[in-house]
Amino acid sequence: NAEYMGVQADVWCLGLSLAEVALARFPYPPTTAPPQAKGAAIALPRISIMTLLRYFRAETPTLPSSHFSEQCRDFVALCLSKDPKQRPAPAELLAHEWLVRHAAARFDLGAWMRANVGPPSE
Repeated sequence: NAEYMGVQADVWCLGLSLAEVALARFPYPPTTAPPQAKGAAIALPRISIMTLLRYFRAETPTLPSSHFSEQCRDFVALCLSKDPKQRPAPAELLAHEWLVRHAAARFDLGAWMRANVGPPSE
């Protein structure tokens, strides 16, 4: 469908990527997987593309309020709006209070990854 192409699709993908990183799993079912060693890839059962598309149409992932701020959850929810016309443009997202609030924060992603995931494999 042509209405789903373009920057609004990129905004949706940003929301999906943020949800996946925040939840440490792909945000759509199936969600059951055996425990994995630290840094190991999670092996989920295979599902068909048609089943995955049904999930995309029926459900919108959300972040739990117990772990994420209202601003963070709002940002992700805006990105994942079902109607592409309701998704903010990238310039609007850059002005969102969640990004503005954390724009000046210093964060060493490499150090965080080494501490939480482990060193890169060679």
